[in-house]
Order: sequence, then structure tokens, then C-alpha cells
Amino acid sequence: MHTLNSRNLNTTLRPATSSVAAPTGLSRVHARRRCPAPRVQDDKAAELAASGWAKEQATTVIDRTPAVPVLSTVDALKTRLIAAVASLDRGVAANVREAKEVDELVQQLEAAAGPVSLVGQSLEQLAGTWRLLYTSGFNTGSLGGRRPGPPAALFPAVLGQVFQRINPETGHLDNIVEFLSPLPLPALPAPLGSGRTESAALRLTLRHDYEVQAPRTVQIVYEDTAAELVGSSMFASLPRFAFPQLPDPLKPPKNFRSATFDVVFLDANMRVTRGDRGELRLYIRDADAAVPLA
Repeated sequence: MHTLNSRNLNTTLRPATSSVAAPTGLSRVHARRRCPAPRVQDDKAAELAASGWAKEQATTVIDRTPAVPVLSTVDALKTRLIAAVASLDRGVAANVREAKEVDELVQQLEAAAGPVSLVGQSLEQLAGTWRLLYTSGFNTGSLGGRRPGPPAALFPAVLGQVFQRINPETGHLDNIVEFLSPLPLPALPAPLGSGRTESAALRLTLRHDYEVQAPRTVQIVYEDTAAELVGSSMFASLPRFAFPQLPDPLKPPKNFRSATFDVVFLDANMRVTRGDRGELRLYIRDADAAVPLA
């Protein structure tokens, strides 16, 4: 009968170990990792990453917002200029700061667009009916601007639309000014079936002859003034009233009746001029104005 001592007990209870020995020169850890599992996906990702495809795909963002047209410098300045004068009532309501802001915007527009040359297509663009948006001449408080004229505050009428009509075929440049009554007047009946009413206005047309002097200067010479009532079809049959004029031999010399202005910006729908007395004027083309070429 055998006696179990502690050494025999430990030997008996010790778990069996593998009889497979690790190859020479390899540790147990290396032996267990000798046959790794296939890593096809990892190898493919590494290959794509090395080629730069994965990075490109990760950084590509699809923008589905509608495209917004980018305004050129000239178009952006035109938009800012129109916005700046929108509440200035042709310049009558402009203060010193606002007048300076408009002038600075015009200078930027001149620099961005480059010099104007009134030849070829530019000369053709000069023709048509232009509506006045702003003049620095009204900052003086006079409807004559920097020339003699009635004080705006005391003039017994409200300034309406102001147009400039240029007709190259006749060589005429007309300044057209409309005046409205400061008092409410009864609405005039419109043509039957139109469903609207009309209001009267006094229109003065100051006719000038004009001549383009290269490269961008225009000279105008005053000839006569005519008045008519507008605003209702009832006035269509009324004749225009022409103010009496002096006979040609008694008219003041041409240089006393003339003025010049430089066209500092001109395109299909906007024109900016600077007069010989420094006044700045901004016009936009008004194809719908009821003042056809004459």
C-alpha cells in the first residue's frame, strides 16, 4: 500500500500539458500566432487608404442648396447705390452724411467700371428716357440745384417725377419735370371699363439741343419750355402751352444758355453724370415712362 505524500499529490493533480513543443527559436507566443486568420477587409481598406480614395470620399459633401448668382463688383456697387438713394426723394431729403456716402459709392463705381467713351455702342446707350433717382443739386434746398431756382420749401407744388429724354435723331435733350398739387384734388374719371381713377399733374418740358464732345462730355443748349397737363385721358386733346420766346437775334448768346456734364458711368440701365458746377445725378432707364421720344 502506497502512501501519498504532498509531492505525489501535487504530481497527481497537476493538469496535463501539451506534448507539442514550440519550434526551435520561437517563443510560445510566436507559436500561437504563426497561422493568423485571413484579414481581407483590413488589407482592402489599407489599399484604398493608400490610394487616397477613402480620404476623398470622407471629405466629399454634396451641397443641394440652389445656386446663388455671384454679383460682379460693378453690379454689387449699382445695387448698393440704388439702395442708398431709395429714401432720399431725389436728393431733397439727403443730409450731408448721406450725400457724402452716395458720392463715395459713385467714385467706387467709376473706378470699378473704368472710363466712359461716348462712341459706338456707348453712344447708342445714351439714347432713351431716363428717370432721375438722385441729384446732389437738391441738397441746396433749391429746385434749381446749384443754379438759381425756387426754394423747395416755398414752392407751391410737390415735385413729381423727373425725366431726361435724349433723342439722337433730332439732337434734342429734354429735361421733363412733373409737379403735383400739394392739396388733395378729386380723382378724375378714367376711361370706361378701366376700373381706376386718375390724378392731374403739370409737366414742364425744357428742350435743349445737345452735342457729344469726346470722350465723355455732353454740351446742352437751352431752347424753349413747354407746359401741359397730364395724368388723365381728359387732357389728351388739350394743346401744349409754349412759353413765349425771344426772337433769335435777341436771345442771349449760346454760352449763356449752355451747360456741360460728363457721363462718368453708363450701361444698359444706369447712367451717372457730373455737371459743370459739380452736381452729381443718377438716372435709371425707364422704358415704361409715358414720355415717348419727341
